[in-house]
Amino acid sequence: MSLLNSYSTKLQKVPEIEGIRAIAILLVLTYHFFSRWTVPIYSQNLYPYHLDILRKYSQFNYMGVQLFFMVSGFVILGSLEKKRNLRTFARARFRRIFPSLCIAIPTIYFICNMLNQSFIAPIPISSLFPSFTLISPNLLNELFGTNLIWTTGVLWSLFVEIQFYVLVGILYLKNGKSFLMKLVFVGLLMQLIQVLILFYDLNFKHTFELLLPLNRHIWWFIAGCTFFKMYSSKFPRTVLLIMSYSLISNLLPLNISGTHLEINIPLTLMTVSFYIVFFLVVKSPKNLTILRSPALVWLGGISYELYLLHESIGISILSKLNKSETILTNRIMILMALSITILFLFILSYCLKILSRRLQHVFEIKKSD
Repeated sequence: MSLLNSYSTKLQKVPEIEGIRAIAILLVLTYHFFSRWTVPIYSQNLYPYHLDILRKYSQFNYMGVQLFFMVSGFVILGSLEKKRNLRTFARARFRRIFPSLCIAIPTIYFICNMLNQSFIAPIPISSLFPSFTLISPNLLNELFGTNLIWTTGVLWSLFVEIQFYVLVGILYLKNGKSFLMKLVFVGLLMQLIQVLILFYDLNFKHTFELLLPLNRHIWWFIAGCTFFKMYSSKFPRTVLLIMSYSLISNLLPLNISGTHLEINIPLTLMTVSFYIVFFLVVKSPKNLTILRSPALVWLGGISYELYLLHESIGISILSKLNKSETILTNRIMILMALSITILFLFILSYCLKILSRRLQHVFEIKKSD
């Protein structure tokens, strides 16, 4: 994603990446605010509106998370080039991830429970453990027979990100020169395991995906890494081949239904457009000046914090309006309610960004003492 790597030195030379983050968070936000919590995806409508047109055109916007994964692959490779060892890399990732997380999780917990709405409240206090540690509650439930949940469901993707960080940290810092080929080998190995599971033991599929959800998304990260290679140096044909293979690997799961190949045109077009945008960023950025606009760069800068906060708090507010005595049938009132909710989330995310920077500074001072 990366939701977590906004301040890489390399990234500062590619302001378009912040614009891509902004697009990704807008995709995710519209999916959660118009499609995720209404029929047919959910059993009932939790929104104080029935905007069928917006629901129709946002139902595939969950792909914004895959776009974040591509950004993560791009940015993390630039970050790795500056780290001396695995400890330095892990410390940098910790400082970037956990200050915002440590503020966001209690904020979500108290606001959602305070609203006393029916979306996810009451959030049990037990949800704080998997949320702070970023260990999947589904995995913990499977191993220990518990009944844990995330404080906010979007944290599943951070669990995937952490697995990616561990993998690339080990691969790159052991031998950076052959890093990409090693990463491709791991991706191919994961594909082979999936094929073997399909033919020999379907029951193991659930366990494998609980233990290693990265296997379903690794080629999005690899795609981002290949685009960074294209950006940072003259790339050999092997990089272009890897990028092409990553595109095929990302398209196939989106267009397979059961055992049949069924072309999903919206998902295919979105995936191809992601690749085109990245290609233009690394090879012809002058054609993407819109991605450098101040508004998108600002939104990209708070995308991680907004990602953490938006779903649980935003839908809690909207679902509370839906249960109130005021029936929001007037389109203007609906627009006002939605706009105020989003504005509140923007402000809250910006405040969270400022607080997390201060925590990062405190952490750095303690490390230097």
